[in-house]
Order: sequence, then structure tokens, then C-alpha cells
Amino acid sequence: MKAAIIEQANRFQVTDFPEPIPASDEVLIDVAACGLCGTDIHILKGEYPATYPLIPGHEFSGTIRSVGSEVTHLQPGRRVCVDPNISCGQCFFCREGQVHLCENLNPIGVRRNGGFAQQCSVPQTQVYTIPDSIDFAAAAMIEPLSCALHGVEQAQLKAGQTVVVLGGGTMGGLLVQLARLSGASQIIVSEPQASRRRLLEQLGADITFDPLEQNIGLSIKKIHPHGVDVVFESAGLRVTAQQTFPLTRRGGTIIFFGVVPPHESITVSPYEIYFNEWTIRGSFVNPHTLRRAVKILADRRIDISPFISHRFSLAHFAQALEQFRSPDSFKIQIDFSL
Repeated sequence: MKAAIIEQANRFQVTDFPEPIPASDEVLIDVAACGLCGTDIHILKGEYPATYPLIPGHEFSGTIRSVGSEVTHLQPGRRVCVDPNISCGQCFFCREGQVHLCENLNPIGVRRNGGFAQQCSVPQTQVYTIPDSIDFAAAAMIEPLSCALHGVEQAQLKAGQTVVVLGGGTMGGLLVQLARLSGASQIIVSEPQASRRRLLEQLGADITFDPLEQNIGLSIKKIHPHGVDVVFESAGLRVTAQQTFPLTRRGGTIIFFGVVPPHESITVSPYEIYFNEWTIRGSFVNPHTLRRAVKILADRRIDISPFISHRFSLAHFAQALEQFRSPDSFKIQIDFSL
């Protein structure tokens, strides 16, 4: 089979690779679509802990080609998507029900080979069937949708609350739609790219700001003098992480959803947290949300299609990486039908 392989940091190639043989509790999937994620870029650059050589890719869908001897509830020919986060089930966090915090987390596309290949072998526990109403491109978006769903649940968002989303990329756009679905009364987005602002206005954002042209703090204070109920940091930047505090009302909630680089830091006074009674939470991956993400998409409660901006064949993986750097891009996918 053909696969994109990261041999070591900053070195990859698309080449022939042996077809995986599924273990007794695994299924072999013919990959149909796989999305590029910022994590893939960090792995390629050596900025994220991964096991090399590696076939990256953790946002993918496809059709089951074959199943192991112990697999009984999945059959060849079924259309599926994948939860890439494999937990051990035995560590402290797994036994506490916090499987996403597993001490031995073994993510597909990070610690073991992933979806940027014609075939991928996946444990049956990580495989979810999808209805015919969801095409493969949309199904490859179910994993990021499930992560956004966890973020909204971390905020414990209530109907009628006000929301700010800092960063209007794919994940920010999913947060906007899920916040609207959860009953947010007003959603404000800060995003420098005009094309993204226009799209998010169509998908549920009530107000959008260009942070390069407007003072986001002053602009929001004019609308909500006390601040908003919930702020999502979705850009993964130090500057937006620092912006979250003055935008949040006393008693409000801040969700750090974007992946700010590990070496970056921000400043906040413990007294401010105490005095303002802010709830500050992280949102890491997608515990127990993927099945519901499938349901949300199948029932057409949100629109995923505008976020898939570019499709490339596996042979053009290098061009896909180059396109990823463009500020006009949303989700870029490798389409195995091309």
C-alpha cells in the first residue's frame, strides 16, 4: 500500500509500505478520507512527542476490509470513523473514568500508525459505524467535532449565556455551532481573516471582530460591560490566551481549548482568580463524545461541509502540507479516491 511516512523530524515521504495485518481484536480499514491537523504538523516538526517512523493521521474514515477473529459486532463493508485515542483501561485515570487522561495513552497517528495510508489497522473499541447519510469527507470531521463537543461540555454552557470564541478556524467554527446548539444567546468571534469571519457569521456567530483592526477588549466591553459568561480560547496563541481574562465576567468560565505551545506562558494574578471567582478549565481530546458527534452530524444539527476547504490525493501530500500554512484554509483532507 501507499502511505505518507514521517521518518524523523522534518523528513517525510510518500512511499510503499507493508499492508497492516489486524490483530485478533482489530479491524483493517480501507481509508477513504483523512484530515490534516495541527498536531500532524507539530509531529512533522518534532515539536510533539511521537514514535518515529510514523504514519500520521488521526482524523479519518473509511470502509472495513477485514476483521480479526475476536471481532463480532463489526463486519467487512461497514462504513466507519475512528476514535484515535486508545486508553489502557488500567491506570489510575482510566479507573477513575477519565480515559482521555490515561497515563499510557496510545493515540493512532501519534504513537502508532494512522490514517495517511491506504489501509489502517484499528482496535475494534475505537471504531464507530456511520450511516449512509454521512459521506466520508464529513465522517473524517467527526473526531474534531467530538473534541469541540467536549470543550462545550467543559464550559457547562447554559441556554441564554453569552460566549466569546477567540480564533475562527475549523475548531472555532465548530465551537460556534455547538454553542448555538446549546442555546447561547449571543456568540462573538475574534478572527483576523475576513473570509473566516464571513463564514462564521453564516454559521451562527452574531458579531465578529478583526483583532488586528479593533481592540477586542474595548469592543466587547461596549456590548457587555461586565464581560461575557464563557470565553473559549481556540487559536492556540499566547496573546489570545492572555486576552481571555479581561473578557470574562466575574463568576464566568474560561476554556483553554487551543493548543498553546508548551514553552509559552501567560500572566494572571491568583487574587484576580479568587476575587472574580473565574472557573478556568482545559479541554483535552474527546472522552465519551464521539458517538454523540456521529449523531449530531447524522441528524444535521450542524453544518460541517463549509470547513472542508481543500482536498488532495496522497501523492500530493507535500502540497497539502503547504496549503495548510495558508491563512485562507480551513480543513485540508487527503481524499483516497483522487
